[in-house]
Amino acid sequence: MIRVDRFVLLRRLCVAATIAFTMSGVFADEFTPGADDVACTVVGGETKYYTSLDTLFAEITNDTKVVVFKACTLSSVVSVTNTVNFYSETLPGCEIQLFKAAKLEIHKEASLNVSSLRFRREKAAPAPFVISGGVLELGEGAEISELLMSDSGNAVRVESGTFRMLNGSVIAACEASTKCNGLGGAVYLAGSESDFEFFGGTISGCSSRNSGGAVYAAKGAKVAIKASAKAFGNTAESNARSGDLFFAESAGMPLLSVVGELTGEIGVFYSGRTGVSDSFAVVDESVDAAAVCTKVKNTADNSLYAAPSDDGKTLLWTEAPVVDDTPKPLPDSNGAEAKVVNGSSVKYYAKVADALEVAADGERVELLKDAALDDSVEIPSKIVFDGCGCTLSRSGKFLINVGDSALSLTNIVLDGAGHSGRFLNVRTGSLVFESDTTLKNVNGSASDFVAPIVVWGGTFSMNGGRIEKCVNGYVPEPGGPLTAGAVVVSDGEAYFNGGVITECVGSRAGGVCIYNGSTAYVKGGFTVLTNATPAGAVCNLVIQDLSKMIVVDDVVGKIGCYDGYLADTNIASHVDASFASSATPSNLVASALRFRHDVLDVKAVPVTDGDETLFVWRTALGDDGKFTTTIDGVEKVYNGIVFPLVDPDFVPCPPFRFTAIKEAGDKTKWIMTIKPAEEYCKYTFYASDDLKNWESVYETGALAPGTVTANDEYVFESPAVGDKRFWRAEGKDGLK
Repeated sequence: MIRVDRFVLLRRLCVAATIAFTMSGVFADEFTPGADDVACTVVGGETKYYTSLDTLFAEITNDTKVVVFKACTLSSVVSVTNTVNFYSETLPGCEIQLFKAAKLEIHKEASLNVSSLRFRREKAAPAPFVISGGVLELGEGAEISELLMSDSGNAVRVESGTFRMLNGSVIAACEASTKCNGLGGAVYLAGSESDFEFFGGTISGCSSRNSGGAVYAAKGAKVAIKASAKAFGNTAESNARSGDLFFAESAGMPLLSVVGELTGEIGVFYSGRTGVSDSFAVVDESVDAAAVCTKVKNTADNSLYAAPSDDGKTLLWTEAPVVDDTPKPLPDSNGAEAKVVNGSSVKYYAKVADALEVAADGERVELLKDAALDDSVEIPSKIVFDGCGCTLSRSGKFLINVGDSALSLTNIVLDGAGHSGRFLNVRTGSLVFESDTTLKNVNGSASDFVAPIVVWGGTFSMNGGRIEKCVNGYVPEPGGPLTAGAVVVSDGEAYFNGGVITECVGSRAGGVCIYNGSTAYVKGGFTVLTNATPAGAVCNLVIQDLSKMIVVDDVVGKIGCYDGYLADTNIASHVDASFASSATPSNLVASALRFRHDVLDVKAVPVTDGDETLFVWRTALGDDGKFTTTIDGVEKVYNGIVFPLVDPDFVPCPPFRFTAIKEAGDKTKWIMTIKPAEEYCKYTFYASDDLKNWESVYETGALAPGTVTANDEYVFESPAVGDKRFWRAEGKDGLK
C-alpha cells in the first residue's frame, strides 16, 4: 500500500503541474488535454487524446507522435510496427511506471524514438524493451532506471536490429538478476544481427549476475561508440568478466568500432582476446586513435592498456599506457600566452609552444604577451605566427623546428637572449619573415650551431624585418661545414625581397651563406651589411658550391657580398632574363652598384653577351671593358654596360639639429627633442662635462623612411657620474 500511495501522490502532482501549464498557455494551440488525459497521438493534422497508454498503443496503426502530459502507467505488451516518436513536451523526465507484464517490442522496419521520459518498475520482470529487427533510439532526457530483471531480462534486449543512445540519455541502476542467464545489466545483444550505436549518453550503476555489467555482446554482435558516450560503475559478479562492455567473441576481427571522437570512458573486455598485441577495436580514419586509447580501459586485466596500431586503424592491448599529451585549450584568455584563430573561432593556450603545436593549416597563432620558449617546438602545419608586437625569447638551447611545414612570422621579436644554438630550423618546408619581425641575440660556438636560421632543402623568404646582433663563434677547419652569423641555406632557395641583416658574426659568412646548389633571388629593399668574421673582417654574404644569386627586380638595399671561400668566378649575381630585358641600362647599373665585394672593396657592374646578363666585380673587367669567363667548359665574353660616374649609394647627412634638451631625474637622464633628419642617416650622440672628454651615450639605427618626424623624443641614460651639460652629434652618410 505504501508504494501505491506514493505513486498516486505523484500522479496528482503531475496532474496539478499539467493544469498549471495549461493555464499558462503551453497547450494553447496544439494540445488541450482533458483532466483525465495522460497522452495524445498526432497523425498528420489530427490529434487524439487518451486516458491510458495501453489504450493509446493498442490503436496505433500509422506513423505517429505520442505526447505524454503527466505521469502514467503502462501494463500491456506493445508491438511497435511503425515510426513512433514518444516524448513529453511539458514535463521533461515525466515518469512512466511499468507494471510487471509491460513491454515495448520494436519490430522490423519500425522505429521507436524516445526523449524526455523516464521508465521505472517496482518489481522484477523480463526486458521492458525488446528490439526484433527495428530501431530503438533514446534521445535527450530519456531514462531507463531502477529496473530489476527476471528470467533472461535486460533493460534493452536486441534480438536483431539497432539500439541507439544519444547525448542526454541514461540507463542507470538496472540489474540482470538471474544467475544463470544474467548477461548484460543494461543491454543484451543477441548476435550477428544486433547492433548497439553508443553515440552518447551514460550507462552507470548497472549489474549482472554473470557477464557484462552494462553491455553483453554475444558472438558477432557489433558496437559502435563516439562522442560523450560513458559507461562506468557497472559490475558483474564473475570477477573474470566484470566491467562495462563485454564481448563474447574469441576470434576474428574486432566487433567494436570507434566512429567519432570519444570523450567518455568505456571499460572493454573481450573473452579470449586480452593478450598483448591483440586487436580489439576498429578506428575510423577521422578519429585520433591515441586520444581514444586514453578513454578505453581493460576492466578484466588492469595491466593491459589500449594503444593504436602503426597505421592508426585499430586499437591493440599493450603493457604500457598511451599518454595523450596534446595541448588543451583554456576556457578563456586568463593565463594564456597565445591564441589560435580560425575565422571566428578562437582558442586560448597557456603556453605559446602549445598553440604552435596544435595550430592547423591556415590558422593564425597570436601572441598575447611577452613569453619565453623553454622547450623545442615542432610546427606541424602551414600557419601564420603574429607576435602582435610582443617578444618571444628562449631560456636555453631550444629551437622552432618548421620541418616540412610552413611558418610565416610577422610583427614579432625573437630574442635568443644570448643562448646558444639555432633558433629556426627548416627541412623542405618554408619560413617567411614579414614586416616588423626581428631575430636577435642568438649566440653560440658549438659545431652543430650552423646559424640562427638554417634551411635544408626548403625556402626562406625575407619580405621585411631584421636579423641583428647574432654571433656564431665556431670556426671550422678549411673545407669544413659552412656556417654563418644569420642564415644558412643548403640545397634550397632564398627570396630576399626586403629587410636588413646587420651586425652579425660568423666564420664563413658574417651574415648569409648560400651553398650546396642553392639559389638566392634578390629584389627590393633588402640590405645586408656590417656583418663580419670572428676576426673582424667584413663578410656579409657568401655564395658557394654551385650556388648562385639572381636579381629579379630593381635592387635598393646594400648587398655586401663575397663570392665564396677560394671562389674565382668573379660573378656577383646573375640577372633574371625578364628583368634584364625590361629594365633600362641605368636601372641595371644602379642595381649592380648595390653589390660591394667585402674583400676587394669594389662594386659590381652589369655585363651582357646579348642573351645573358651578369653582375661582375669591376676589377674583373679587362682593359677593353669586357668580361671573359668559362662556364660549363665554354668560354664566354660579355660586354660591359656603361655605368655612370656618380654612384647613387650614399645619402649625405646634414648636421643633427636639437630643438630642446631637458635634464630629468638624478642628472643621469636627458630628454632630447629633435627636428627631422635625412632618411637613411645614422647618428651617434656624445655628452661631456668639460668639452674635452666625450662619452658616447646613444646611437640611432639607420633612420628609415617614415620613421623620423618633427618633435620626436629620444631618452638617453648615461652610467657616468657627473653633470653632463655639453652635447654633440655625429652623423654618418646613409646608404640607400
